[in-house]
Amino acid sequence: MKSFKEKIAFIVYGLIVFLVKLVPVRKKENHLLLIKTDEIGDYILFRNYLKDISTNKKYKNDKIVLLGNIIWKQLFDVFDSHIVSDSVWIDKKRFNKNLFYRFQILFKIHAYGFSEVINCIYSRSAITDDCFTEVVNCSTKTAMKADLSNRKIREEKSDNKVYNNIISAGDSRLFDLIRNKHFISNLLKESPEKLNNTVLMQPVNAINISKEYVVIFSGAGKQSKKWRPDYFATVILYLVEKYNYTIYLAGGKGDISDSKAISDLLSVPVIDVTGKTTMLESLELLKGAKFALSVDTGSVHMAAGVNCPVIALYSGVHYGRFAPYPTEVFNHFYDIYPDFVDKMIEKNDPELYNPTYLSYNIIKEIRPEKVIAQIDKLYTSI
Repeated sequence: MKSFKEKIAFIVYGLIVFLVKLVPVRKKENHLLLIKTDEIGDYILFRNYLKDISTNKKYKNDKIVLLGNIIWKQLFDVFDSHIVSDSVWIDKKRFNKNLFYRFQILFKIHAYGFSEVINCIYSRSAITDDCFTEVVNCSTKTAMKADLSNRKIREEKSDNKVYNNIISAGDSRLFDLIRNKHFISNLLKESPEKLNNTVLMQPVNAINISKEYVVIFSGAGKQSKKWRPDYFATVILYLVEKYNYTIYLAGGKGDISDSKAISDLLSVPVIDVTGKTTMLESLELLKGAKFALSVDTGSVHMAAGVNCPVIALYSGVHYGRFAPYPTEVFNHFYDIYPDFVDKMIEKNDPELYNPTYLSYNIIKEIRPEKVIAQIDKLYTSI
C-alpha cells in the first residue's frame, strides 16, 4: 500500500511540475538560483561558502536568489541576508502535504526566469529538492552527486535528465563541510586552500550571566534520536552537585515536552527556556556557556558556530559525515557513541559506513556514566 501511495504521489507531483512549466516566462540573464532546503545543521556547515559564490568572478554580477528551509530563516536573516539579492522560503512539511502550496512555490521559482541553477544538497530528494530545478527553463543546471539517503537508485539514474553538470565532491564518509568545500571549489574553479573551513557565526555576543552554566538540548526531530530523560536527569544532578553549574534546558517549541520530562525527574532547580528563545538568543546563550550537551541535532552545529565546547551523543549513523568534527574545523567537539560503536570505530569496520547497518535508536545505549566521564575530562581543560 505504501508503495502504491508513493507511486500516486510521484505522478501527482510530476503533473504539478508539468503544469507549472506550461506557463511561458522570459529567461533573465545573470539570474542564479541556489537551492539549500535541508536542515539547520546542513545550512551551518554550508553557509560560509555563500560569500565565496557571490564574490567569485563568475557570479559577482549575478542576481543571486537563495531557496531555503524556513526553519533556519532566522539564522540567515541575521548573518547572511546581505550576501544574496533575494530569498524564497519553503515549509517542507507543508510543501509535501499541501498540493496548492507546492504549486505556488514551484510557480514562484519558475516565474523568476533563472538563467542558472545550483543545487547544493547532498542528500537530495527527487520530489522535494530536484523538483525546483525541474521547473526552471535554463540550460545550466548543476548539482552535487547525491547519496541514497532520500532517494532510490532509479531516481539517481534520472539525474542526467534534470542536471547537465553533476559534481562528485566525496562520499558519505566525508565531513559535510569538507564535502561542501570540494563542491564549491570545483564549481568555482578555485583552489580548496582559498576557501575557509570555519563554521563560525560572527558577531555573536554572550548573554550576561554571572554564574557558570551549561546548556542542554534533549529534543530531536526524530524520536529515535532522543536520549532517555532519566539519563539526562542523572547527568544534570551530577553537574549541579559536583560542579555547581546552573543548567539551562533549551530547544525549539517541538522540544518542550522533552525538557519537561527531564525537569519532572529532578530534585534540583533548572532554568527551562525551551521554546522561549529565538535562534539568535540560543546562540547568545551558547556563546557564554561552559559547554553544551546535546543529542544528534542542529544544536551541536550551532554550538560549534559560536565556539562553545559541545558534548554530542550519537548513534553512529552517518559516522564521518556530521561527526566527529575535523580539528581544523572545530577542536572542542566531543562525540560519544555506544560502546560497541566505539569498537567499530577503533577497527574502522566497513559496516560503520553502511547507512542501514546502525539505527538511531541505539543512542539510548549510551550510559550516563560515560557522559559524566567526558564531563570530568572536559572540566580540567576549560
